[in-house]
Amino acid sequence: GIDSLGVETPDDKTLVFTLEKPCVYFLDLLRLPVYTPSCVKYAKKTDSGWDKDPSTSVSNGPFYLAEYVPEQYFVLKKNPKYWNAESVKLDQITYRFFDDQQSMANAYETKEVDVAPALQSSVMKLYEGKEDLVITDTIATRYIYPNLNVKPLDDVRVRKALNLAIDRKELCKAIGEDTEPAVNLVAKYMKDKSTGKYFVDEAAPPFEENLEEAKQLLTDAGYPGGKGFPTLTYNYPSLEMDSDTAQVIQEQLKKNLNISIKLNAQELQVNYTERRAGSFDLCRMNWTADFADPYTYLSMLLSNSTYNCSGIADEKYDALVAQSDQETDPVKRGKLMHEAEQLAVGGEFYIIPLFSMKSCNLIRPRITGITQNPATGALEYRHADIQ
Repeated sequence: GIDSLGVETPDDKTLVFTLEKPCVYFLDLLRLPVYTPSCVKYAKKTDSGWDKDPSTSVSNGPFYLAEYVPEQYFVLKKNPKYWNAESVKLDQITYRFFDDQQSMANAYETKEVDVAPALQSSVMKLYEGKEDLVITDTIATRYIYPNLNVKPLDDVRVRKALNLAIDRKELCKAIGEDTEPAVNLVAKYMKDKSTGKYFVDEAAPPFEENLEEAKQLLTDAGYPGGKGFPTLTYNYPSLEMDSDTAQVIQEQLKKNLNISIKLNAQELQVNYTERRAGSFDLCRMNWTADFADPYTYLSMLLSNSTYNCSGIADEKYDALVAQSDQETDPVKRGKLMHEAEQLAVGGEFYIIPLFSMKSCNLIRPRITGITQNPATGALEYRHADIQ
């Protein structure tokens, strides 16, 4: 009940949380949608549509919902009751809905919109050298889960061989300029709050690609030159970038290790359901940070995580992450998190990291002050202004 929740409101403007144990990233967690306050008078049940109706969608943010037309657009207006209202320069923002990235890029071209975020990488060539093109960091990692309950993926030598045999530079060249090779689980562009540097740059990479070593590992595991290696199936969503990725990986593993991978493109929801059920050999994963702390990544591989659907059960890893979770000294905590990542990604090879992404955005040069959300890298319009 509410009494045992550990939350108090001593006055109208104060909220006090009492935690069971230390949690250094607690304030970062509060930006998750589940913590967004909603008005109990209207927000009685999910899917009732209260949030899309301007008369019941109560806001305490910099903007409030003024109009909502399903599948077309919605309008936000400046909230005069926002605590920091004087810093908000825009009077209103209209968000338009588009079926795909191309229609959005076209709408920018024809001046129907002033900002077009997260476009396809071809935009980089079209707008090269122009002020409109703004490249931002996406705080996300695309990787593959090898299922530990499927032979021979239960053998760490095989998992390591797959990791070492993939040429990520070639892969990124083939799938788009908005991708960059990654050998970490924690997203390449996630910052370490205590140092301001990228977290992954503060430790050695978990592993380095090495084709000769990969071939040797496969031989040691009993598959010299790929002989006798079973055909594994790779499940991935039938989205353009994932299909391109799958084909490159299939080609590389055939050429480099002489092993066959069967490709299985699935509808996004089917891919998700089968992954959750652990019904796959190899499965595509993508994780965009929920909050601005490496824990959002490391927690994925914990034995009891709902996202761990590949059979990882590593007591040593769990203990390192649990320890880091309660460590309040940022330097010691950073060390523990790096140790956990090195163990999972460079010691046991529980995942096959592939790449991180950049986001191509088009923004009219007269618009200033657009910032990025520190957790996901998404564009943030709170301080935007039009010159």
